[in-house]
Amino acid sequence: MTRLRASRMVAKATIALLLLGSMFLAVAITNPVTAWAGSSTSVTVGALRTITVTGDIAGLSVAVGASGGAGTASRAVTLSVLSNAADGYTLSTWDRGLRDTDDPSLAISPVSCGSQVGVGFPAVGFGFAAALRDGGRDGAALANGLAAGQYVGYTTSPSAVFTTSAPTGDSPDELTLTDRVALDSSVRPGLYTDVVAIVVTPNY
Repeated sequence: MTRLRASRMVAKATIALLLLGSMFLAVAITNPVTAWAGSSTSVTVGALRTITVTGDIAGLSVAVGASGGAGTASRAVTLSVLSNAADGYTLSTWDRGLRDTDDPSLAISPVSCGSQVGVGFPAVGFGFAAALRDGGRDGAALANGLAAGQYVGYTTSPSAVFTTSAPTGDSPDELTLTDRVALDSSVRPGLYTDVVAIVVTPNY
């Protein structure tokens, strides 16, 4: 039986999160403590500019037989962000498109044209929903299209998922992205792959 698969298997480098683990941005500390003076001590402290992103990577795959029938799959990825950026940060996503490896003209369409346009999930498509638990200090807010559990499509240029306006403090923002793909017998057989990027941009 011919099988159709849309794959997000990190081990095979099909769909992978490009920004995970930790990233640190730093500036030098100059003369942190000077010599003792006669009646006073002059102290200069430089605070590092830091943003830390941690998360898990999960695979996503779905198969449907050539004889018909539908196939859907979803998988969640959770990210945690801590930042001392004075004006907050923006978390964005983009992809290169979910296309057949042998014939790139064949594609599984995104469910919408970006994070500002939310929809219910169609019979065929690729997209994601998001849930945000902010740390309570930075005013984190999801993009309009992700309200009320709706789904949005990835775009080929960065599209903001959520923004903040202040440092997180000690309590991180936690974002859960739930990728979902749905296929039916209208989709041509093949192996469809994509690369999804998650980008965090601090605003100092």
